[in-house]
Amino acid sequence: MIIVDLAVISLTMSLIILLLLLFSSILGKRYKAKYRYIAWLLVALRLLVPARFDMTTAPLVFEEPDALSRPIISTTPNNEYTDKTDQLPENDRSQNSENSELSILDKGEVKKDKSVVISLSQILTIVWSAGAIVFLAYHITVLALFNAKVKKGAVNLKDNIYISSLIESPMMTGFFKKRVLIPDVPLSERELELILLHENAHAKRGDMWYKLILVAANAMHWFNPFAYLMVKMANRDLEYSCDDTVTGQMTPDEKKEYSLTLLRFMYHDTKKEEQT
Repeated sequence: MIIVDLAVISLTMSLIILLLLLFSSILGKRYKAKYRYIAWLLVALRLLVPARFDMTTAPLVFEEPDALSRPIISTTPNNEYTDKTDQLPENDRSQNSENSELSILDKGEVKKDKSVVISLSQILTIVWSAGAIVFLAYHITVLALFNAKVKKGAVNLKDNIYISSLIESPMMTGFFKKRVLIPDVPLSERELELILLHENAHAKRGDMWYKLILVAANAMHWFNPFAYLMVKMANRDLEYSCDDTVTGQMTPDEKKEYSLTLLRFMYHDTKKEEQT
């Protein structure tokens, strides 16, 4: 039963999410961002697989409650051919049944069972499916509107680099045809170079697909608040991991220059939020 499998997987992975958060807070810098980056990806991939792999010897086995498959809504048709036969003696009942069947066949009439039976699991499955569809529709709509709005006002700087006055920090868009969007602010050649190092690192690592996996996992478990927490923390560690990749071969002075460039946009975002 898919709804039970989803619930069990959500519960299990929620515990793992809590453990990851606990370990990251205890280990601190020793638990590097790239390991958290990989760990969140594994969690998201597991959330995307709606199947359990319970072992027969497992210490804890989840069984489906009978209440989920028990009918809670049922409509029984009014069958005129069976209403009165139960009240007859057995011999008369069989004779009456034969006569009734012959009568129906002679008239070419066939009564079809139009009863409707709905279980709790079916209702929950419908609710879950509707929630997942709404979640995905919302995110797809927001992304499409944003891309259309930014594309309309963006100015090509060179190659796949565009300047837009509608964004506050650099970002990359597109899964196949990637674009680097840069805010419409004065930048030195060195600052632009550092920004491109960061965004190109995202492209080489396939971070757009990583984010897509997070959204898909969140959609399947939209009812679980820990799924939203996972997405938030994974996106944070994605950026930290990307920064570690970029600065891995840099000198201390270059790392400082890189950090100051990123902080400039963070400060710009904060100031704008305070003004709005």
